[in-house]
Amino acid sequence: MVINKNDELISGSLDFSIKVWNMTTGEFKRNLATLATGVQSLAFNKDEDLLVGCTDAVIRILNSTTGEEIKTLKQHSNTISYLILNKNNELLSASLDWTIKIWDIKTGECKRNLTGHSSQVRFLIINKDDELVSASSDKSIKIWNMTTGECKHTLVDHSIDVRSLVINKYNELISASWDKTIKIWNMTTGQIKRTLTTHTHIFQSLAINENDELISASGDYLIKYWNINTG
Repeated sequence: MVINKNDELISGSLDFSIKVWNMTTGEFKRNLATLATGVQSLAFNKDEDLLVGCTDAVIRILNSTTGEEIKTLKQHSNTISYLILNKNNELLSASLDWTIKIWDIKTGECKRNLTGHSSQVRFLIINKDDELVSASSDKSIKIWNMTTGECKHTLVDHSIDVRSLVINKYNELISASWDKTIKIWNMTTGQIKRTLTTHTHIFQSLAINENDELISASGDYLIKYWNINTG
């Protein structure tokens, strides 16, 4: 899900639809587009075009007002699991084909192909040093130089899929895994500062609020707020 410049919520679904919602009332406003494939990830570029990662391995760029297809990006071979933009308005795409690609959105050119994960890539985030951080089903987290495509560090301590990442105001990396743990990392040294373990089911999502509190959502039907310093 993403929020547009009109403060509307845009959702994409495996039922092939992209819908627009009023966030204040929860009212369904309109169907923006119906594709011929499932929708896995959404993002906006600086021109407010809607970028859509699909289960047919294609990234579609849509007019966010009309839903009209502007362009397609085709280089992946499996579902596009996550999309994010960097400060240069380049698109970074993660895929279940184990790769990450960096795109020039205007030309449609794939500028770099990042390989090194040994399973599906699930999540992307950019840290305060302008490095790309990726989470994978291979149980690892990788930190990349986006200019060269070099993998600078690999962080390993989870025992199964890493599914969500956030970065706090101290530039510490926080990871959630299907092993039911949350880990807080020093990205410079690769050391784990703390492990949080009170959820009883796999994690679905992490967020940081304005007070730098960690929020976790799990399959145990609980949402928890954490003091990162004390755990």
